[in-house]
Amino acid sequence: MGAGLDRPENQAQAHGQSTPPPTVPEGPTISPEQQLRLMRLARRLNEAAGYLELGMPEKTLAILEELGDVGPFTPGAALLRGEALRLQQRFAEAGASFELAARFIPPPFDRPAYFASSMCYREAGEIGRAINLLGWARGAIPPYKQNLLRGVPPENLPPENFRNCRYPRWT
Repeated sequence: MGAGLDRPENQAQAHGQSTPPPTVPEGPTISPEQQLRLMRLARRLNEAAGYLELGMPEKTLAILEELGDVGPFTPGAALLRGEALRLQQRFAEAGASFELAARFIPPPFDRPAYFASSMCYREAGEIGRAINLLGWARGAIPPYKQNLLRGVPPENLPPENFRNCRYPRWT
């Protein structure tokens, strides 16, 4: 059939019948106070990112410290903190911050954070850790993320699946 005419809603329109609009699944609802808090957090994080672009990592770190717990924005805040610390040449702290961000980001989108963490640890002199993180940045899946990809809780996972991190068994 032609472009999309195999779908029932498009067939009904082709025959002159009206179709109801698609239903939107209901997600979790949050209160107006929570919405306002999240909007303020997002605005402050954008402000911190702007200071980082201007080359003012001290101001970025001050804003991030002031915000404290940022809830769902934790990966982004950790990336900002890592970049600010890297600019201040505090490489061990920056590596830990990038690694924290990577733990929250699903694969394969976590690779840049693992790579940044690896480079920071290399500069800090922690070569073993840098090599391990570089492997994860190049595609090796960390053992704790293998469970996420399979949707299997860790307690139900046989130990032989953790032997080869790059090519896990899908049992």
